[in-house]
Amino acid sequence: MVPHISKHVVAVIAFSWLTACYIAPKKVIPRGECTTNEECPSGMKCDAYLCVSVPCTFPNCVTQNDASPADICTTPPCTQNEQTPDQVTYERNGPEPQPEPQPEKECTSGSTRSCYTGPEGTQNNLPCKMGTQTCILHQWGACFGEITPQKEACDGVDNNCDGTIDEGCVCKDGETRTCGSNVGECKAGTQQCKRGQWEQCLGEIKAIAETCNKLDDDCDGQTDEGDVCPTCKN
Repeated sequence: MVPHISKHVVAVIAFSWLTACYIAPKKVIPRGECTTNEECPSGMKCDAYLCVSVPCTFPNCVTQNDASPADICTTPPCTQNEQTPDQVTYERNGPEPQPEPQPEKECTSGSTRSCYTGPEGTQNNLPCKMGTQTCILHQWGACFGEITPQKEACDGVDNNCDGTIDEGCVCKDGETRTCGSNVGECKAGTQQCKRGQWEQCLGEIKAIAETCNKLDDDCDGQTDEGDVCPTCKN
């Protein structure tokens, strides 16, 4: 005898069997949308399977036209899409700005080295000498303590460090010498050296034309020579 099964029981069994065999279809993402931010262009993010723009905020100005050179809102690329009294929001529409390249490290901070900025070969001729550089923030600083060639000063020093002292000078600055003559009525003076050359003779009394005065006016060691005095006739 076959046991009687109610229609209700049969329906429950059939529903359970169908439920167990059902496989839910995989959600298909429409073509052109996204699942991660990496699938979106630069400056955009994935939001609800859509690539949307990421806003960038510039609080230092109201509009791009009002921006000063120091305001960051002048940095492209952005277009205005929202404005408030104290803030303007721009939407990115281009690549991210690239950071400025950092200078290469030239040296280790705190280290030192010899330096010289004068012509090659003059650093070993006194008074010229080499100086010292110190590395600051991986960059070589200024050269301190060096002495480089200068214009020749006619002072007994090799100012231009070429190995020759006072070339082109006839005297040393500050020197003095006697000038002129002490013969007859003449009197010697004094000259002083300035810029490597003798200046004018100061204080001298120069020769003048001979006159009949029993004096050696022309300072040649003779008195009243050359018939300057009239001859008396008997």
